[in-house]
Amino acid sequence: MFHALPHELAFENPVHLRPCHTVRRILNMADPPPPSDDPSSMVTTEMLQQVIDDLRRSIDSERSTFNKRIEELETQRNDYRKERDDFKRERGTSTDVNETKRWSGHVERRTS
Repeated sequence: MFHALPHELAFENPVHLRPCHTVRRILNMADPPPPSDDPSSMVTTEMLQQVIDDLRRSIDSERSTFNKRIEELETQRNDYRKERDDFKRERGTSTDVNETKRWSGHVERRTS
């Protein structure tokens, strides 16, 4: 059986680390017997197709998860940009008053 190391679990979804029974059967064949006509010892087209389908489902699931995360991050980025622009806009309107203030707290009249 395939076991993931703790540092691998931090980067991978543990569900995807457990191969399906067909893949496990293929991986556990340490020294496969010589080819024979016995149908029980052969890897059939259906078995390979099942492995491929499992991998496709896994990839589609991961892609969907990544796309959702990308959307969340883009929304968060856009919100931060909006907050930044709003802050700059508010700060820009108040700079006219701030330019005339002195460090002592007195306001000087503009001569221009």
